[in-house]
Amino acid sequence: MKPFPSVAISTVLLSWGAHHLRPLPWRANRSVYGTIVSEFMLQQTQVQTVIPYFLRWIRRFPTAEHVAHAREDEILKYWEGLGYYTRARNLHRLCQILCQMAIPPQTPHEWRTMPGVGPYSAVSICAIGQNFDAIALDGNVIRVLARLIGCRETFRSKTAAAAHLKNYADTLAVPSQCAFLNEALMDFGATICTPRGGSCENCPLKNLCQAHLRELPPDAIPTFTPPVRKSEVVHRLLAVCGGKILLQISRRRRLHAIFEFPQLRQDGISHPLPSFTGRRNIGNHCCEERFILSGGLFCESIDLSRGPVGWIPITDLEDVVLSGPHRRWLPRLLDLADAAESTIGKSLPPERVENFYGRLPNNGLTYLLPRAPCLPSGVRRGALRALVAQLAERILGKDEVGGSNPLGGSRQK
Repeated sequence: MKPFPSVAISTVLLSWGAHHLRPLPWRANRSVYGTIVSEFMLQQTQVQTVIPYFLRWIRRFPTAEHVAHAREDEILKYWEGLGYYTRARNLHRLCQILCQMAIPPQTPHEWRTMPGVGPYSAVSICAIGQNFDAIALDGNVIRVLARLIGCRETFRSKTAAAAHLKNYADTLAVPSQCAFLNEALMDFGATICTPRGGSCENCPLKNLCQAHLRELPPDAIPTFTPPVRKSEVVHRLLAVCGGKILLQISRRRRLHAIFEFPQLRQDGISHPLPSFTGRRNIGNHCCEERFILSGGLFCESIDLSRGPVGWIPITDLEDVVLSGPHRRWLPRLLDLADAAESTIGKSLPPERVENFYGRLPNNGLTYLLPRAPCLPSGVRRGALRALVAQLAERILGKDEVGGSNPLGGSRQK
């Protein structure tokens, strides 16, 4: 381990933080619960994106008890748009466990046994929420420390970089001030020691920074092995019939039981030109989604291995949990569907319009669904949940549904 002026660095950071710490909502009344919620939301998500979700969440679930006693479908609904829904389910389970404990975990090792809590989150919750003497190594802190020691190594991942820098981080800990010190370190990396080089001339740590003293290029520290980026193209069906829209209940691990537009099979099938194309990024995976507007002509191409499909009243779309990108694209997609329906209605006589749309519920999906349910617009949330639960159980099987309905909540007994 190289010589490291940890006391001087901590002193500067505490002084800097006293005047420049960001007024983030989870810092207003620091608590273990607030820290847990913010840490779960901040995984893979930027601070500015998280703020409105955090405020909305805390208004609805002000304590861990409120989360513990909520239905899973409501938890997922309040998480909608943040993505990575496993985080929401883990947070739900964690709050249920905490409510059964006399006292919460007191060390990072104990927090590691909790659902969804990894090495970084365990230290962060403990240090910020409970003022435990430890430094959490997020991306900002890794960058600050790597530049302070002038690190020229290339790391495979942030996990590898954190392991290399942990001993330096441990020496920064100041007893009884680690909650504030961690926040100062994170904000210093987010606002001063930024990824593209930062404000080195105005940096209060420049005289203690090896990258600056040795005139090393700060934007090249730390260095990571370039990730392997993957891309794919998927085709989805946009089908609207009589005020109802066809949706698919995802079987994918990250989006399990979340609604999406039906995905079409890719096995050599030639698809028509899309009416709309959207792109989503998940980590290093880029997905281009091409939406095919169809009056039921391509229903036989739906990939049922991705999950069961069903008709949902458009008036009920606010009650179901859609994947974030599909929720954002929904207004545009509905506009396209409305325009197509209007055009067909003007160009064909009424009986042909009825036959055209009749393919969807009466023929195109008969072999896919039990009686191809097409819900009346007056059917509301409870009946919708019960219907989709039955549908999923019949197609997925009772074991795979595993006691949770596809809308996210536990089945009512």
